[in-house]
Amino acid sequence: MKVAVIYASTTGNTEAMANAINESVKANGAETVFGTPDSANKDEVLDCDVILLGSPAMGDEVLEDSMEEFFSGIEGSLNGKKQEFLVLMTGVMVCGSETGQTD
Repeated sequence: MKVAVIYASTTGNTEAMANAINESVKANGAETVFGTPDSANKDEVLDCDVILLGSPAMGDEVLEDSMEEFFSGIEGSLNGKKQEFLVLMTGVMVCGSETGQTD
């Protein structure tokens, strides 16, 4: 299995969470594509079986600019892909559970 973990971070909290997720995914035997929206290759990300995107919310639940641009660039090609979106606001929502982290 190949998993993309792409994150945008303004204070380092989303980056720390993305690093932890990336290490956990690799420890469970998956190959990962890891980076920021500015460094990620869209074709390589779209080649993954699972795509995880993490971003702080920039007020009114708006994604950070680079993540918004990255997502807009791949959105039309996501049919049939497993997708998870980790949007960090006052709490982290991961599969519907709050962890209490902020970004």
